[in-house]
Amino acid sequence: MSSVDTDSILESASKSGLFLVLRQIIVQLLNILTGFLLGRFLTPSEYAINSIITIVIAFLLAFGGTGIAVSLIRKKEEPSSKEYEALGTIQMFVVAIFAVSIFFVAPYISNTFSYGFQGSVVFRILAFSVLLVGLAIIPQVKLERNLEFNKIAIIEVVQVVVYSSVVVVLTYLKFGILSFGYAILLRYVAGLIVTYRIQPWRPRLVFSFAEVAEHLRFGLYFQSSQIINLIKDTAVPLFIGTISGAAAVGYIAWATMVMNYPALAIIIFNRIYLPLFSRIAPDKEKFHSLLNVLLTLTCSLVFFASSLIYVFRVEINLILFKGAWTEALVLFLPFLFINILLAPTMIVSQAVYALGDSKSNFVLMILWTVSTWLLVIVVLPRFGWKSWGWVNLMVNSFNLYMWWRLYDQSKFNVLKPIAIPAITTLMTVCLTFVLGEYNMGKAIIIVVLIGSFILLAVINVRNLKILSELKS
Repeated sequence: MSSVDTDSILESASKSGLFLVLRQIIVQLLNILTGFLLGRFLTPSEYAINSIITIVIAFLLAFGGTGIAVSLIRKKEEPSSKEYEALGTIQMFVVAIFAVSIFFVAPYISNTFSYGFQGSVVFRILAFSVLLVGLAIIPQVKLERNLEFNKIAIIEVVQVVVYSSVVVVLTYLKFGILSFGYAILLRYVAGLIVTYRIQPWRPRLVFSFAEVAEHLRFGLYFQSSQIINLIKDTAVPLFIGTISGAAAVGYIAWATMVMNYPALAIIIFNRIYLPLFSRIAPDKEKFHSLLNVLLTLTCSLVFFASSLIYVFRVEINLILFKGAWTEALVLFLPFLFINILLAPTMIVSQAVYALGDSKSNFVLMILWTVSTWLLVIVVLPRFGWKSWGWVNLMVNSFNLYMWWRLYDQSKFNVLKPIAIPAITTLMTVCLTFVLGEYNMGKAIIIVVLIGSFILLAVINVRNLKILSELKS
């Protein structure tokens, strides 16, 4: 890869990153507001509905998202029209099978959670919505491949504004579970309309094995990894809901929303990492420099924000949620440690994908899924739903496998760029345990947090300079 090509890619990625930051600010503010309002409107048992709907939406996106077609994003040369059409056709068949399956099993899913007729309606709305997502696959792939995340940001902001406003208003008006169904449908209708306005595309059925053969191995591993990961995530609504009740699911969902929010908020940047790493990976020196900068920046922000939430978890519950979620606070400590593992792994996994290895992520998803269900079945009946945080932490320890895979393939040590952010976070946790019960202790912890922020800011100013040098 030439220096000009690398510089051009980094310049495009920087602009895309800016738009994604703006998009992320808007979207996360809306998500925080939506979660806050639903947390006030709903009881823990009612909040469990939101968790179950979220899992179903995630399945919808796994089947209806880029999936198999993601191989087109990492291809170095521009794919032909026939490749786009042939991959789009295969993906739509996958989407259609999923949609039809959901439509027919909707009553059984609804009865499992005692949602009755309204639940059936909601799940059938989701089945229709996945078809809308499928129709947007190829335009989305084209935009991501060209790093046109400014346009993607517009689409996703429209979707979130529509969904958040509809679900909050209808929940307030006592529409119950139907609020989520109507909100999801309107979200994807609006998204499809805006997508086709921004990136016109005429879907065509094209059957050509020659055009898709090279993409299937990578794409199937990629999509299978997503699906297996979601099977892991069903442990909360299915098993925990069965043995501990809907309220336990609600407590876990709320704690996940609040404590893991710093890590979840950066997921959007994965959209940049795969095409960016794929183009720059041949230049090993710049690839390593970019990884080092991104890991330090990301972990500094995520670890510091996680520390703040953990230190002030009691105040967040009392002031914002009227103390309704006190039982869930026991989950915050293991969730903090999960953030320390999860934040760097999001970047590392995309780097491994960019090196052409989709199998390692598939193996990780298998490890996650098998260990989740084994530990849930063995541990939770004995220790109750409050042990879920530590179970989840043990599962996330398998993230270290991806760190090893990156080192094995590219000789990059993940521990070096994340060491200082991790140490400051662990120091804050220790101080919280020792001094957290005292007013003076809380003040000392705040001082440490401020000092940590300053230290991390200085480190990341240097990293931003390195990033600027990479572009030049």
